[in-house]
Amino acid sequence: MRYPWMNRSCLAGAIAALGVVLFSCGPSKAEQCREILDLIQQSEAQRTLGDYNRAAQQAELQRYQALVDDLDAIRVSNSALRDHRTQLVEAYENLIVSTHRYLEASNADGHLSYTAGDANAEATVNAVQAQKMQAHNRIDLAVGLFYTTCLN
Repeated sequence: MRYPWMNRSCLAGAIAALGVVLFSCGPSKAEQCREILDLIQQSEAQRTLGDYNRAAQQAELQRYQALVDDLDAIRVSNSALRDHRTQLVEAYENLIVSTHRYLEASNADGHLSYTAGDANAEATVNAVQAQKMQAHNRIDLAVGLFYTTCLN
């Protein structure tokens, strides 16, 4: 006598076991955390401190774009990490945009300057600086969320 429910039960059990095996073969949450945080730390270690000239700003643009590409390439299975990675990528993309704006508003040496009384130039400088600060704050927040999620 055949029991059709046994076939379904066995099939469901086999599918569940296969899912566990496939899921366990992927990188763990800790490995994903480590990979993402290592990328961020490596990128920040290359950051130019001190004189912020045009060449340094262009090098930062390339570094930020490479970091965004590397972060996008990481396969993340944990939904919280995936959300935080998305926030981090968006924050770095905002930083890329604001750095482009900074370069457009800066003089040949790469420094922001304007003549006293030039309200438009002053407003542009203030907007660019505010946009860069906001992008850095969003990056700090996203990195903090990563650390919080990774430690739990």
